[in-house]
Amino acid sequence: MDGSWISPHATGYWQFTVDTGTCGIMTTEAKSGITTAEKTPENRGWEYLSSSHVLYAGYWVERSITFTESQVGGVTTPVLTKVKILSVHTKYENCIEWNEGDEDECRDPRSNELDAEELKTRGDEISMLGIGYGHTYDGQPQGTPDKNPLLNLERIGTDDLSTAFHPGWRIDEEGIKLGLTNTVWGGMSSFERQLAHMPVPPPSSTGINPHYPWPEVRGCVSFSPITDVGCVSVALLLDTGMDWSSIRVDDRSARAVRISDDDHRLRNGQSATILVGGLSIAPPLRQVLASFTYGPAIPPVDCDVTPQRTEVSYDSAKRNFTNTGRHMFRRWAQGYDPWRGVIAFEKHRLISTRCAA
Repeated sequence: MDGSWISPHATGYWQFTVDTGTCGIMTTEAKSGITTAEKTPENRGWEYLSSSHVLYAGYWVERSITFTESQVGGVTTPVLTKVKILSVHTKYENCIEWNEGDEDECRDPRSNELDAEELKTRGDEISMLGIGYGHTYDGQPQGTPDKNPLLNLERIGTDDLSTAFHPGWRIDEEGIKLGLTNTVWGGMSSFERQLAHMPVPPPSSTGINPHYPWPEVRGCVSFSPITDVGCVSVALLLDTGMDWSSIRVDDRSARAVRISDDDHRLRNGQSATILVGGLSIAPPLRQVLASFTYGPAIPPVDCDVTPQRTEVSYDSAKRNFTNTGRHMFRRWAQGYDPWRGVIAFEKHRLISTRCAA
């Protein structure tokens, strides 16, 4: 997705990486045009990516942003949104020991010294457009819906958005479609569709509210040939920002299926099956998204959606979690309705007999 913003401080145009694993736009200080006056303690901000162990630190500053949404025939439509973005001054990589109390710094909890490779942002390194939800408990306490650029649209084309506009989107291998029209959402019912309702909001938050902080959709992951573990309940994320998969389960399950405590990759010959739908939801409402196996002698089962690698970890201080990576979108389209708290999955591609790169 292309985008630009015009502010009293900077004008720019570039391509964004759309990321369902974060919430909010993150870019460099140069692109944001941040001023000294905006670098206040109140504006301090950070987002931590728990799967890739990357911490972005900077300041939240408000900007008006115009995206160009591509249409059939190469026609583009400008889309206007106004949100606070994270103007990043420092990116920390390999920040494995980070916790909520560290906020915008990556430190070793034993020595209180900086404990990561610290990279100052340069040039075009960071242009991320985060449209995820439900990550405030997992390293992104400031990644709330009011910072989601696709939930704060003001205009599409020449039309100001009215109350008739239904916010939300559909993501598939062709990109993102904004707004839940009958074509975008209702059309999904002509395929295999799986509705995964997120927990119902409390009575105090009833009504149409695109900013309700929905948690992540529930799912479970099972491993074979190890059968005594069962299907482990997890929070589930289809992440456009990663080409590999990260699974966080209990200590016993993780050690039973990964290569070693030093090498967290899924063992050769070990299969992981990912389902959407909580354990309390009975079939057929629970749906298998994919099952994949690694190893040179293993037949190419679900090759189209198999991540580049799968790492299995555990953390007693964090909830179980599965990040499928972006390859899942090769088979499944995903629709998000922020009013009703519903995710729709549409199988739009048959199982491939060829492992894609």
